[in-house]
Amino acid sequence: MRLSDIKSIFQKKKIHTIARLLFSLLIISVLLYSVNPASVVAVLVTMNHMLLLVALLLYACTFLILSYRWRYILSKMGYKIPLLTAYQAFAAGVLISDITPARLGELSRPFALKGIVPIHTGLVSVLADRYMDIVVIFILGTTGLVFISSVYDMTLIPVLLVLIFLLATPVLFFWMDRERAIRIAGWTGSVRLIDFLRSLDEVISQVTQVRKLFLIGISFTFFSWIFQAARIMTLCYATGYYVPISDLILLQPLVSALSLIPVSVAGLGLVEGGYAAMLTLFGVPLATGMAIALMDRVLTVSFHIIIGSRFVARMI
Repeated sequence: MRLSDIKSIFQKKKIHTIARLLFSLLIISVLLYSVNPASVVAVLVTMNHMLLLVALLLYACTFLILSYRWRYILSKMGYKIPLLTAYQAFAAGVLISDITPARLGELSRPFALKGIVPIHTGLVSVLADRYMDIVVIFILGTTGLVFISSVYDMTLIPVLLVLIFLLATPVLFFWMDRERAIRIAGWTGSVRLIDFLRSLDEVISQVTQVRKLFLIGISFTFFSWIFQAARIMTLCYATGYYVPISDLILLQPLVSALSLIPVSVAGLGLVEGGYAAMLTLFGVPLATGMAIALMDRVLTVSFHIIIGSRFVARMI
């Protein structure tokens, strides 16, 4: 993938982005009016402010873990950067992803490190970083689906097997025989795909202890989801409801995965509806669940702006 290809993601189809934003706002509006906006506002006003600060601190800790993971990936590629730089650059990428569909803004992270890390190396590090997220979301999410299946007597095992196959097969094949995988990719006729796989092969060949890298990286990812779940649990506490953190660790990734659906901006509306629906499983009213989801969006986006805006300005 060339630098021009990355830039084109953020320069083209502006009308589509505006349309997705309007669709996101429409979803939010429908959700609010379906549960009575006054009820949602009443919950937001009465939330425990001290617990909101605790939730924000937990999110800052989550970011520290994820930034360290990305920094570790870069170090294995031969580039050591200060943790604070990784922290701010990570926040900058997430901030841009807050206004792009399917979280594509994450691909902008290499621009925050321009002059420090080559763009193609930075891009591969981000893709490796994101893949670790997807693997853990898949593991926790499928376990969560099994949990829902057992509670509601649903048969989801065939769906899980298909998801496992779709996720694992291409990655394992590329891992085992990269040259053959690149040749097979050539059959698609996609120059971008071939260029990307070649760049990935080039960077991987320079990385030492690849298996150890992914094992440690995925371990960091699992650890980060504990803090993610603790944040939502704290927000529930702030409204007077208790939701077990063990259940949130399994179910929250399913909700977060909704942000990857490219019909809205960063999953706006989809994620909030998902949180509200998920929390009803634990006796949280829909209006309260919507208030929790909206407050979580406000806290996280505000954090991204505070920590990442300086690096975003550098990227522009």
